Amino acid sequence: GLKALKLLGVEGVKLIVWWGIVERDAAGKYDWSDYLAIPKMVQKMGLKLHVLLYFHGSTKPHIPLHDWMSRLANTNLIFSLRIG
Repeated sequence: GLKALKLLGVEGVKLIVWWGIVERDAAGKYDWSDYLAIPKMVQKMGLKLHVLLYFHGSTKPHIPLHDWMSRLANTNLIFSLRIG
């Protein structure tokens, strides 16, 4: 599918990373295995990759982001975050 997109002139693709999948076993225990192959495939095709981190909403008010997420958000990287 990525090859067909490239042939059609597409420059990049979006990857939505659901935080409930990455941190499904326990808080602070990250498992990226469901997502690791995708960036390699996209890079191999010469496409750009836009990664979005999606978080589930919570009934608890003011749940802070992990420290590393806050630091990443303050860099020059394009960082998309959707909560809810």
